[in-house]
Amino acid sequence: RALLVVGNMCGLVIDGKELIPYVPAIMPDLVACVKDSSPEMRHYGATALAAFLKGMAAAHLEQRFENLAEELQKLQKEIVSTDNSVKTAAERKLQELIDLASDQATKTHHTEEEVKADLERLKLEEEEKQRQEIEAAEAAKQMEIEEESRAEVSEYALRQKAIQEEEKRKEEEKKELEKQAREDAKKQAEADKLRAFKKFQEEQKAAMLKHQRAKKKK
Repeated sequence: RALLVVGNMCGLVIDGKELIPYVPAIMPDLVACVKDSSPEMRHYGATALAAFLKGMAAAHLEQRFENLAEELQKLQKEIVSTDNSVKTAAERKLQELIDLASDQATKTHHTEEEVKADLERLKLEEEEKQRQEIEAAEAAKQMEIEEESRAEVSEYALRQKAIQEEEKRKEEEKKELEKQAREDAKKQAEADKLRAFKKFQEEQKAAMLKHQRAKKKK
């Protein structure tokens, strides 16, 4: 609730210099809230800090601080990252924003050259931001293409594997049929041989009976 009050009060400030006396008392607590382990605390801390910094910024830098809340919401997540490089970068970016707002608010006068330099810096920062967004979008698109390519390769590999397995199954089935055919042929040959042998025995038996009858007649 205190953070919401701070944020709302900063929005009512017309001259950023009026906030300067409160920096030593408020800023450390706001930064601590942004770094808190509680996601809810970091969220409200980032919102209040955004209002505080924007309230301190010079009028001609209003554009620079327009998306400050969004930036701080991103930083409050990165600042508790387990990746030290991400965490360090977020802390550095947070300090840069604080220094920029504080420095601009403490100036009693901005020369035309300073304003021009600030605006030029804002332009460069915006161009850099757009470039990074384009690169991120292109990288995401490239990753998507690579994922699709890998998926296609994987699908092709699965199809090839299925074809190979089907061919193997058919080959094994063919071998099994050939083996069965050989066994059937062998059984048939044995059966034919047995029938021929029985027929031979019957013919021999018949020939012997015929010979015996003929012998008796004599």
